[in-house]
Amino acid sequence: MNRVFLLIILCGMIMSCSKKATTQSSNVVSDDYTCESNESGEYMVCSKEIKEEKSISTYISYYIASKSGEQLTSGTLSSGRVAWVGENAVEVYQTPGNISEDMDENEIIRVYLVDEQKFISKKEYLEK
Repeated sequence: MNRVFLLIILCGMIMSCSKKATTQSSNVVSDDYTCESNESGEYMVCSKEIKEEKSISTYISYYIASKSGEQLTSGTLSSGRVAWVGENAVEVYQTPGNISEDMDENEIIRVYLVDEQKFISKKEYLEK
């Protein structure tokens, strides 16, 4: 009897610790990635922080996918952010190392156009 009770508790603990996908409005958490859908729900951008075990560095791994799960692009940033800036545009900001005074931040920031499946500068995106 005690073994059966212990087995049930152990199975319950294992199942509760497994990775699950949960949906909260447009945010999804799956396999340590936090995903956010665009307004129509057709695409999602997912990211997670990766901490290096041998150093204090933290990286951001990201991917952009359709709602069917087809991955359109992916990458890794040493620091920065990935976020929707329009219905079909994702800003991918890599924190730059050195910036000269004559540099425009919008030339450094990249925008991924989901429909065209290509990157352009944020400056080009804002001029459209």
